[in-house]
Amino acid sequence: MNEEPIPQVSFLIALTLVIGGYLLGSLLPAEWFMRRKTGHSAQELEENPGGAGTYRKAGFAAAAFVTIFDIGKGLLPVALADRFGLSGAWLAATACAPAIGHNWPIYKGFRGGGKGLASVLGAAVWLGWPSILPGLGVGAALVLWKRWAPWIGVAGLPLGLLGMAAAGVEASRIWAVIALLLVLLLRLIPWFFKQRQARRKTGKFIPPNKSW
Repeated sequence: MNEEPIPQVSFLIALTLVIGGYLLGSLLPAEWFMRRKTGHSAQELEENPGGAGTYRKAGFAAAAFVTIFDIGKGLLPVALADRFGLSGAWLAATACAPAIGHNWPIYKGFRGGGKGLASVLGAAVWLGWPSILPGLGVGAALVLWKRWAPWIGVAGLPLGLLGMAAAGVEASRIWAVIALLLVLLLRLIPWFFKQRQARRKTGKFIPPNKSW
């Protein structure tokens, strides 16, 4: 006789997905590729341990692997959350866990991570498919124009959220994408402060050195 899962089991599944997602997010293959190619960590190279930084230091093939891996580690936990029927705060926490792990990895003492952009996008595309895609497309166009990769999240996610709302996507998925956007913006705060200081010194906007 089949029985309904008891609440304790559901709680354990949700907690496992959040913790597992964070630990998965903390894995940074970009670090391995950069060390193998240059003998130095991304932090020592003043690089972002993501796909763009890997491309600059280790080439296209390594960058392609890192980008696919980072997108996948964002997508997998939230896909499992859907499989187990999680919603509300647990869905948002599971969606955000890989990006938080990428940004503040436990293996590096909670610092020295990346922007979490690919992991954010992996989770967001799963949650908002397909209505989020036009907004992300606008964000991608801004990336090509401004040559700064986070535009696909900073501009694309808000526009994608409008598309999700217009399409009638359920509220818990919209809130999860809002949480992903906040995680991304939180990670970018230090860069915005640097821009503010640069403007005070020079009186103009200084494009970031690592624009992609």
